[in-house]
Amino acid sequence: MTEAADIPVPDAAGVSSTLSLRLYPSARLTLVLTAVHVGALVCLLQVELAPMLDGVLATLVCASAYRTLRRDARLSSPDAVLSLTWLQRGGWHLTTRSGNVLYATLGPDSHAHPLLVILRFRVGRGGRRTVILLPDMVLSARTLRQLRRRLSCG
Repeated sequence: MTEAADIPVPDAAGVSSTLSLRLYPSARLTLVLTAVHVGALVCLLQVELAPMLDGVLATLVCASAYRTLRRDARLSSPDAVLSLTWLQRGGWHLTTRSGNVLYATLGPDSHAHPLLVILRFRVGRGGRRTVILLPDMVLSARTLRQLRRRLSCG
């Protein structure tokens, strides 16, 4: 069950000229982000702070959980990135749920691991976007392997 957009087209040298990934919600990332935010709330309970400060920090942690889960794990936020295209000349197109297509360049602080890929992008005038990829977010494991290989070579 592979989408046409997930299959790169090799050029004459056998290297893909573009690489496209369609992203899907991740149950695994939802679990990890939920655990991190619950852990932060548990830590707040252990630290003795003024009640008002406790309430403010708990509210900030809950707001962070809501935002990151919608944007990065569930992909339900209007600014969630639903597809990535690595262009032949090194630039990227990021397509959001709201339909915006952002031109981006990949930052040097991106990370590729077999179970986790973190892509840090520069977008527009000083803007930044981070896309977290886990294996359950893409249909084609082959395309994810090609992405990791290109990131390690580039």
